This record gives sequence, structure tokens and C-alpha cells, in this order.
Amino acid sequence: SHAGRSQLARAIDFANANPDSPAERVLTDAGAALGRALASLVNIVDIHDVIVLHDGILESTAFERAMREAHDAHLFPSPPPSTLSLEVEELDPTSGARGAAAGALFMLLRSGDVVTDLRAPHQ
Repeated sequence: SHAGRSQLARAIDFANANPDSPAERVLTDAGAALGRALASLVNIVDIHDVIVLHDGILESTAFERAMREAHDAHLFPSPPPSTLSLEVEELDPTSGARGAAAGALFMLLRSGDVVTDLRAPHQ
């Protein structure tokens, strides 16, 4: 909601202005948790590009810094290879639709129905 975003924005502004505050600690802990989770995903799936879309939370320098540091520290091998890319981008109005379409396409391709349909004779 709009009220929620403005409250989040105020909390991020406060944390950025008060580096040793509990607000900054919460953002740092959250960023580190996300960074560890992303590193685990990269280690398990062996992917080379990670894109993190955000809706304002990464305006926190503490959050993004902690996310990147935890991500790099938990990768195998450590330090991460230069081919690995962790990109941070802000959401735009079409991000949700593009994500849903990509998920649907992935599931369709994974099911094999597309290949089956292309090979089957049409009646």
C-alpha cells in the first residue's frame, strides 16, 4: 500500500542517517539473510546471473551492502568467480507481469508439452 511504502521509505531514510541505530541493524540483518539465501541458490543450481528486483528496500545502503557481502562470502568457491553477476534493479510497473509470464513459459517448456505438440500431426 502507499502508506506502507512511505513508512518503509521513512525507516530506510532513518537507518541511512543513523548508521548505528536498531533500524539499520534490522536492514543489515535482512540484507545478510537474503545474501546468504541467494548464495545458497547459486551454489545449488550453479547459475551465473542473479537479478534482485526491489521496490525501495535497496535504497538502504546497509541492506544492499550486507546482501552483497553475505552473498560473496557464502559462495563456493570463495571469492566468487568473475563470471558471476549480482544485479540490483528497481521494479517497474511491468515487472510483475514479466515475472508471471516467464514463470508460465518455464513451466510450459519444462512439461515437454510444447515439444510434443510440435511433433504431433495436426488434425
